[in-house]
Amino acid sequence: MSEAAAPSVLQQMGMPALAGGIAVCFSHPLELTKVRLQLDNERGLRGEPRMYRGWIDCVRQNFHAHGVRGLQRGLSLGITREVAFNAVRIGLLDAVTEKVHAAAAAVGLAAPHAPPGATERLLSGLTCGALGGCCVNPIEVLKTRFQAHGGLSGFQHRYAAALPPCVRACAVYVLRRHACACTCTCTCTCMGRACARAVNP
Repeated sequence: MSEAAAPSVLQQMGMPALAGGIAVCFSHPLELTKVRLQLDNERGLRGEPRMYRGWIDCVRQNFHAHGVRGLQRGLSLGITREVAFNAVRIGLLDAVTEKVHAAAAAVGLAAPHAPPGATERLLSGLTCGALGGCCVNPIEVLKTRFQAHGGLSGFQHRYAAALPPCVRACAVYVLRRHACACTCTCTCTCMGRACARAVNP
């Protein structure tokens, strides 16, 4: 019996990307609730009255105000973010691990025919996590602003008109007002979180 062919890089990247895109359709309302509760906490720290009594109240009020579409605000950006992040963080892990192991073997730090060691896997996970964080950080910024827009707790960046509903229009709208620097904020934080998730998937 012949051995099954190893999956291609495209397949290795495509399956995690698809899984992440599907999963975020269910988790996005909780992500939106988290963002709005964080803004509500900032109101409390400033001495202003809080708009939500907890996460259940936040979900209830947002649902009553905008329905299911309101709870899924920014979903297109969330899907884009998860597809890109999982494709890089998980999809490239095997390929990067092979390259790291080959490099370690070339300098005598690992046996060529032995499986990758813990240090090599750790370095590979950190590399993929950092790459994923760099790739998706601009999308993360846009997604968070989109989620915050329209909540009862207010938002830091106010716009004269509602943010456009599609990903491309939203990106152009924000970039025109804040230039490219707005999409690079907290890059190090995003990379650190991505590295931690890569090591502990």
